[in-house]
Amino acid sequence: HGIPAFRLQAIELYKAQRPPTDPDLKTQFPMVKELLESLSVPVVELEGWEGDDILGTLAWQASQAGVECLLVTGDKDALQLVDNNTQVVNTKTGMSDVVIYDSAAVVERWGVPPKRVPDFLGLMGDSSDNIPGVPGVGEKKARLLLEQYGTLEDVLANASEVKGKLGESLREHADLARASRDVATIRRDVPVTCDFSSVRFPAYDAQQVTASFRKFALTSQLRKMLQLIGEQPVVTAGSQPTSVSEQPAVTAGSQPTSVGEQSLISTSSFLAADEPTESNERGLLFLTGDAAQIALDKTLASEKPLAITIEDAASQGSLFSESEPVLFVATAGQVLNLGSATTEVLSKIITKAALLVAFDLKAIFKFCLPPDTCIPATIDFADLDPNRFFDCCLAAYLLDSTRPPASISDLLQEYPQATVAPDLINQSVEALATSTVHQPAEAVSEAACQAVALLNLAELLNKRLIDDGADDCFRHIEMPLVAVLVNMERVGVNLELNVLAELNTVLTGEIESLRNSAIAAAGETFNLDSPKQLATVLFENLKLPALKKTRTGYSTDISVLEELKLLHPLPALMIEYRELAKLKSTYLDTLPHLIAGDGHIHTTFNQSVTATGRLSSADPNLQNIPVRKEIGRNIRRAFIPAAKAIGATEAVLLSADYSQIELRLLAHFSADSKLIEAFIAGEDFHTMTAAQVWQVQPDAVTPELRSRAKAVNFGIVYGQQAYGLSQSLGCSFSEAQMLIDSYFKTFPDVKQYLDKTVAEAHRQGWVETLFGRRRYIRELYSSNLNQRHFGERTAMNHPMQGSAADIIKLAMIEVARRLDKDGFRSQLILQVHDELVFNCASDEVESLSTMISQVMEGVTVLRVPLVVGLATGDNWALAH
Repeated sequence: HGIPAFRLQAIELYKAQRPPTDPDLKTQFPMVKELLESLSVPVVELEGWEGDDILGTLAWQASQAGVECLLVTGDKDALQLVDNNTQVVNTKTGMSDVVIYDSAAVVERWGVPPKRVPDFLGLMGDSSDNIPGVPGVGEKKARLLLEQYGTLEDVLANASEVKGKLGESLREHADLARASRDVATIRRDVPVTCDFSSVRFPAYDAQQVTASFRKFALTSQLRKMLQLIGEQPVVTAGSQPTSVSEQPAVTAGSQPTSVGEQSLISTSSFLAADEPTESNERGLLFLTGDAAQIALDKTLASEKPLAITIEDAASQGSLFSESEPVLFVATAGQVLNLGSATTEVLSKIITKAALLVAFDLKAIFKFCLPPDTCIPATIDFADLDPNRFFDCCLAAYLLDSTRPPASISDLLQEYPQATVAPDLINQSVEALATSTVHQPAEAVSEAACQAVALLNLAELLNKRLIDDGADDCFRHIEMPLVAVLVNMERVGVNLELNVLAELNTVLTGEIESLRNSAIAAAGETFNLDSPKQLATVLFENLKLPALKKTRTGYSTDISVLEELKLLHPLPALMIEYRELAKLKSTYLDTLPHLIAGDGHIHTTFNQSVTATGRLSSADPNLQNIPVRKEIGRNIRRAFIPAAKAIGATEAVLLSADYSQIELRLLAHFSADSKLIEAFIAGEDFHTMTAAQVWQVQPDAVTPELRSRAKAVNFGIVYGQQAYGLSQSLGCSFSEAQMLIDSYFKTFPDVKQYLDKTVAEAHRQGWVETLFGRRRYIRELYSSNLNQRHFGERTAMNHPMQGSAADIIKLAMIEVARRLDKDGFRSQLILQVHDELVFNCASDEVESLSTMISQVMEGVTVLRVPLVVGLATGDNWALAH
């Protein structure tokens, strides 16, 4: 603990810029120590010394004793400790990306052997620890000096031979270099010892580690710790399963609640069956083979709820296994291993289950409706009631869209009381009926436990949906949408490959031309795809101002380049180069390789990713093609109708796009009379805004004024402040502020509404849409001013953007229903923000257009009308 006096004496400002330890982190230190103690891991600490010195001392002692030692640390000064017995495990981005340094790796990384690292830091310094080093000496110069002279003392002794400013700096700051070296040197003589012969891992007691880890609700980590010693979680003899109703409520942003030794839920009220549960304190019945199949049929016939999980080859321990996925079903008192997850058994469960619980229902459904029409479908959603399904992933996402769970394990971290221990799943009827000691099933997999946990989670999540007022949004929007998306993904989109090939050839030439122009502007050859090399060119060679710094160096992201393009031609060339190169790699190079057996590409619509409630698209992302730029329109030319897919002689693409939906929602929420009047009158909204703000007649509004008014309109919707508006308009801060002030003077109810929304968000911590979709905004409580401002902008925008997302989803659900009910051959194939795209039979254009307009414009009632623009064409570019 603390900084040794000798370091402060050497350099008074050592680590002075480091902020004090976060109090929230401080409170966790005793918890970590307790966990380590339960794992029999020695904790060594000594007042007045830094952790690096203790680490260095123990590493030295281990090395002298011939013990191989791995030091896990992100500090580069620890590389001086590397020797024949000691290596440093450097965590680059968490434990998923590590580098192990031996002596050769240290030399390769820094150009000096481990023992010269203190000399290296003495010359170069270390900004993270306030070690100054020698002014003007960076990594490259420090390495070259040590390569030439050997040690820091040799460098300083020969400083008179070094020419120019570098030599002057070495001579002037010799004492500072020595002090920097001394501070950077890790001590190996701290008065601590460790008996390495007595240290073993894993060598801990199952009961002790269970008590400790369950105290802090570390359920999944506990399972891993016990697996290391061949144990299962310990259950207190005679303990009773804990009911959901006994659990404290878990609210968004709260910490997971520990519930003691036992957390099995038999059957929840939301999932309640007519018959009492078969589970008791001795666990659940585990069935396989024919017994499992018979039990499944009985469950389906009795209309008991059930939950399913599918264990793939990777979760079974091999990424290369050819074994089929295994299906597990949990219902009242039973866990069933049904063997291979075949489409036949899944179809039976999907069509007959009274209530089916899963984590990602869309993924389950796609087993039976694969994203390729060449593969037969085994279910039809037309007659399926969405109220018979409960998706825990979507429920958790709706409850807190800023922290969507990526897996069941993630969800159980937040709701540990739903976790089920493997030793509660018994192997046989006899064990369940007669044993007073738990008889765990052999090789009960995590997927089996998760199936039971999903039943528990469904109860917890359902209660919270009701409490948060999000139940209607879940039942009437998110759950019915699942089937719509599965069908869209199955149908896919037709592509004209010749158009892509021609465009790729043209774009390749343009990119090469931009590359040559950028190199000419830079005055030297460099790799345009290397941010590091670009930073060197911009900030060292061209001497442009470095505006933003990251962990790895000076940033060259789009925001930096946008500011720098006013000072030099290279940044503008780099912006265009990056945009074209990304479009080429994302679409032109990739799309031809994603064509399925039916000749179409099949994107995946992500329903639980964005914080706003909007859908996203992946593999490939079809929502990021820039429609307002020529290159984007050219890419859209390759998306064409597929008459054969719908049994039509001819077909077109039909696009239906909500007009200015977020601005219409702003008028609805704010009830501003002038905004409402403009939309009801059908005026050009941006022209009207320009006329009002600049006090001119509408026919006197120039295209430039309309464009500026448009930027202000959308800036207001997104909570943009004067600085952001000045950047988008290319005007001064004061002019942007004047425009915003004029806007709010013209539309005072908008200002009042936004202020009220922000105030309510500060008070309650969330805002919501017309349909009850909440967004929790933790940034409002940040100590960082920029984060709080971001939170306020989010509070302003979410009611509009989130409501727009809800409206397009409702429209998709009803349009899909009408397509089936009215017997249309045409298909809904894409959703891009406020736009729906249809593969439309040519003889259905008129009737389909009428139906779509009726549905989309009538899906909800606002103070102003919803308006949909329709267009058709032989490709997506023309149908817009």
